Amino acid sequence: MAYGQPYIRLKTIILIFLGVFLSSTFHLLEMASAAVSRPQAVEEQHDTIETAMRHGVSAIVRPHQDKTQRSRFSSTEIIVKFKSEGRGHLRQCAHCLLAQKQPFQEALSDHSDSVDRLNEQIGVRSGRPLFMERHSETTAEAKRKSNSQIALAKNRFPLRTERIQTTMPPPPALYNIYALEVPEGTDIAHACKLFEEDPHVEYAQPSYKIEAQWVPDDPYYHSAGSWGQAYDDLWALKVDKLNLAAAWEVAKGEGVVVAVVDTGVDYTHADITDNIWKNMDDPIGDADGDGDPDDDHNGYSDDVMGWDFVTCDSVGFEVGSCLDSKPADNDPIDDNGHGTHVAGIVAAVGNNGQGIVGVAPEAQIMAIKGLNIQSIGTDIWLAQGMVYAAMNGADILNNSWACPCITNPLLEDAVRTVYSLGVVTIFSAGNGAIDVSEHSPQNMTNPKPIVVSATDHLDFPTGFTNYGSLVDIAAPGGGRNDNSGIFYPRWNILSLRADDCSQTLCLPELEVGGGYLRMAGTSVAAPHAAGVAALLLTLRPEWGHDDIRHALRASANDSLIDGFHVLMGSGRLDAAEAVKVNNIPQIKIISPVRNRTFNPRSGSVTIYGQAAGETFEHYRLSYGVGFGPVEWRPIGDPVWTPVEQRGALGAWAVSKLPVAPYLLRLEVMTIDGHVFDDVVQVGVEVPPRRITAELAEQWSVAISGPRIVWEDFRNGDSDIYMFDLETQETRPIASAVGDQSNPAISGDKIVWEDKVVWDDLGSGSSQIYCYDLENGEERQITSGAGIKTRPQISGHRIIWQDLRNGNGDIYLYDLERGEETRITTDPSYQFLPSISGNYIVWTDGRTGNDDIFLYDLTTGKERQITDNPSTQWFPAISGDWIVWLDYRDGDQDLHYYHVVTGEEGSIESRPHLSFPSVSQNYVVWGDFENGDADIYVFDLVTKRKQAITGHPSYQSLPAISGRNVVWEDFRNNNHDIYLGVVPRTATRTRIEQFLTEKSSPVRLLRF
Repeated sequence: MAYGQPYIRLKTIILIFLGVFLSSTFHLLEMASAAVSRPQAVEEQHDTIETAMRHGVSAIVRPHQDKTQRSRFSSTEIIVKFKSEGRGHLRQCAHCLLAQKQPFQEALSDHSDSVDRLNEQIGVRSGRPLFMERHSETTAEAKRKSNSQIALAKNRFPLRTERIQTTMPPPPALYNIYALEVPEGTDIAHACKLFEEDPHVEYAQPSYKIEAQWVPDDPYYHSAGSWGQAYDDLWALKVDKLNLAAAWEVAKGEGVVVAVVDTGVDYTHADITDNIWKNMDDPIGDADGDGDPDDDHNGYSDDVMGWDFVTCDSVGFEVGSCLDSKPADNDPIDDNGHGTHVAGIVAAVGNNGQGIVGVAPEAQIMAIKGLNIQSIGTDIWLAQGMVYAAMNGADILNNSWACPCITNPLLEDAVRTVYSLGVVTIFSAGNGAIDVSEHSPQNMTNPKPIVVSATDHLDFPTGFTNYGSLVDIAAPGGGRNDNSGIFYPRWNILSLRADDCSQTLCLPELEVGGGYLRMAGTSVAAPHAAGVAALLLTLRPEWGHDDIRHALRASANDSLIDGFHVLMGSGRLDAAEAVKVNNIPQIKIISPVRNRTFNPRSGSVTIYGQAAGETFEHYRLSYGVGFGPVEWRPIGDPVWTPVEQRGALGAWAVSKLPVAPYLLRLEVMTIDGHVFDDVVQVGVEVPPRRITAELAEQWSVAISGPRIVWEDFRNGDSDIYMFDLETQETRPIASAVGDQSNPAISGDKIVWEDKVVWDDLGSGSSQIYCYDLENGEERQITSGAGIKTRPQISGHRIIWQDLRNGNGDIYLYDLERGEETRITTDPSYQFLPSISGNYIVWTDGRTGNDDIFLYDLTTGKERQITDNPSTQWFPAISGDWIVWLDYRDGDQDLHYYHVVTGEEGSIESRPHLSFPSVSQNYVVWGDFENGDADIYVFDLVTKRKQAITGHPSYQSLPAISGRNVVWEDFRNNNHDIYLGVVPRTATRTRIEQFLTEKSSPVRLLRF
């Protein structure tokens, strides 16, 4: 599809808006909170049940005790230290009393029976002393024996004894510490609590299984500042991030195969070669002697190391061209470096005394090459690679790439295939600072891949990460650009460097220690999640994709965002917490589906879904306004009854909600303390009307009265089309060979920029054309060389920006007189013109700054409207009102000016506004107030603002005529034209309307 130069400029502006929006959202994250407490009565009832369960022998046994908690300490022993002196001390040896089945009552100095009751309640069977064999010795005898042993030790090591400080307290009494045997299944923590509360006990604790904590000896795991940074080299793995040391105590990824579908893997790298998957069923050659080298008959001969699906090493500039073709083969060696870096994050060998350590250091990496030396691939290569990995035993797929497309059925089928085979599928969110919904397969919802955004070393979202309600979690993916003097400080994720690494990727300044490289991006965030998923599969091999996704979300650290946020999903990945998740509830919002909108007049909406499971405690519904809610508002009270299958979860009242996009959230709380959630993006708006339904792009819309015009690509290039609200007919206006773009309309006259011709140097010519709907005549307005662009029309006057003199001038053509007039003559640049009646406005650079200028056709005089030393762009005028985007505060503020009264003011002051359109007293613009682009209207008289759209997708670049508003709308995954009406609540009252017609602007403004 050919995109004209104005469209490229437009998209660049929109991307700038998005980037600024992301920066401002960081401040919203700090204010985010979502504390919703259950009612006190329910809390008390729950606590009463818990207390009742904990009294009596059977109550101590819990059927769903956390496996990872149990694995940390003995399930059949607790450690108890009895008092050795003072009131209530134990005078006899505890293990002796238990062995002889004698009561503790007579052995306690206060003759209490409390310990006997505890032994009976908990089921204590026997005990053993931990530091001294008592042999039926009394406590007094044990004390003397202990003191004697201590004195002997001091005499044996006199030099050490000399270092003992005289003020040091005496050593603790070790002779009354016992390991007491309890029944299998005992709630160890609670049993310890009961003993510790007894007055005869100094302390009680579980008998922890203390192993040598697996802190690997890999040098970069322990080092910091290797490229001049002020933090650890492998900061992402440390205790305040993924906290892998704790997770490695229970799992390291053993037995799990992670397929890296990427640029291949340097399987010869010493820090990963031992963890490379090999297909031992298909050794090189014809091993089984049947004449076929494909010994395992999987369709790929001798694929011992995986497979290279790439058939073009070097892709040309033009789409589909190949400069260096090659066959697919059995050697997925990495010739770019990206895939090796990703693979190292997942499973670099640990504890081998060199380099780095991966998140899952005992997992295996299956090398799949679907991207070439340029890190460019096709959907065919990647889809084949995904399916190959699934068919050959991969448990997890890491996909650190994205299609620059909204839908891709081939890739989506590949995802569905691997999902059906039980493969956990992980995708990076992308690095374009845009919504994930614009990329396939990341935007799939059934099944839903695990989508990972990126955070920096301070746990904030990176400036480049994609975002959206489809993001599941965030993971370390880069740093911040600062003034540290470090080359590319943002590139701070250290991993493996491929031996044959692309020069564009492996810059010398990014290399660390020879075989290692630092990078940044969501590409490196995703493998952190893949590695943690491998740890989970080691512990829970029966879990499927959705189980892993929910476990990662429920265990994510949300301390920064306090609940779901589109920049970080459920929070930043936390491996130590993830491995504690044992049971996954049934949790899903089935209806409404994503991007469904509701008319506020509909009253309420029933939410259907599932909220149940073995460990279910209760669920609650809530909603947040906008794209990144700073507050979650409850929908009803928490519900303590599970909902199976497709049941009604609750009713959401929408009748009083403002027009806006919303996030619906379902949370399920489990008895083991985890919170699982599901989020669906919806909207509330008065239904607008879809004007175009072609599966082609339509944009650059304009409106005058009942007529709407736009650029339309249904015929392959850009044509001008029109829709008439009175006749309900759509018709082409200009469809000549080449592009017709930037239409404008006034009454029955339509103008546009026609037949742009560019040469290799980016120069060319274009002309302004006009079509008269009354007589059906098309007329060429301009001629000669040079670019004429952005035509505007008011009545019989046409203006445009003209480059014939080497700079941008404003020209005018009078259709009645047939005369052309040069409006501006200053040798600077003048551009972005707008006209209404006798007034022309534009952005002017003659002062060394972009200011707004006005020209009065009745007087022939020109004047400067703004003199602020900042940028003022995209002026629009209607009657006596001028509006524009103003950058005086560093943001894209929306300002207005009244030509007669000189009144100037600000409509909005935020860093995420698009350029405005004005008609009479109404101003419309695209606004990112709720996180995505919605259309807003402002009444310059009443100073009222209201949203027109609330669909959770992009609506932008509006135009207005009267109360009718048109805009570009992306809700159908296509640029369509939609029509809405200025809401009644934003219009003037009858009194205000009367004053508008009968009073002067001065009285009106004072009113």
